[in-house]
Amino acid sequence: MKNFILIISSVYDFSTDLVVQRLEHNGDNYIRLNKEQLCDYEIFLDPVNATLMVKGEHVDVEISKIKSVWFRQPVFLRNTPGRSININEQLSLSQWNAFLRGLMVFNESYWMNWPQATYAAESKPYQLITAKNIGFSVPQTIISNSLGFDRLHSSKFIIKSIDTVLLKENDDCYFTYTSKANPEDFSLERTRQSPITFQKYIEDKLDVRVTVIDSKVYAVAIKSPSLSA
Repeated sequence: MKNFILIISSVYDFSTDLVVQRLEHNGDNYIRLNKEQLCDYEIFLDPVNATLMVKGEHVDVEISKIKSVWFRQPVFLRNTPGRSININEQLSLSQWNAFLRGLMVFNESYWMNWPQATYAAESKPYQLITAKNIGFSVPQTIISNSLGFDRLHSSKFIIKSIDTVLLKENDDCYFTYTSKANPEDFSLERTRQSPITFQKYIEDKLDVRVTVIDSKVYAVAIKSPSLSA
């Protein structure tokens, strides 16, 4: 039986499209399952014997040897639809979410975004306490559904979401970004609706994005304008 690469992604993930093109060029065996289209397939997972069968959309394979799993955008319920979700859809989303986590039965495969570790790493509060515990300097941070900036020892602060936000309304998508803010932008009535991350503003920031694969470390620095000058 052939070794396969399993890709769990999204129909809107164009980065995955580029990777798939390279896999096809290399002649690699792969299966791409887009989370929005899971219901278009017949999928059978045998967790005891660690086999996966996928049928539909020009795919008909049974896999027991998965070389690697690329789990893109692993937080399944992050995308908020632009309409109300009925009970059946809520049930479907929750069970597909659990199913994708269940692919951890392929624990001898090489994973990018192992679910157990990813769900912990996705938590920004957990990121901060972990960074502090291993010796990094971290900015003062308050997460609150009140006027959290009052507890910061600085008049300059930024706000950000606790988790990545992607909102959908009809055919439009909306994102949130880290933004500088002022106290007059907030009222207790508005902030009580949901918690916000308030964080001391860092001047002349050097943002380093690091990807670790086995023993190899790939780092990219994003400099603020003043540091780039």
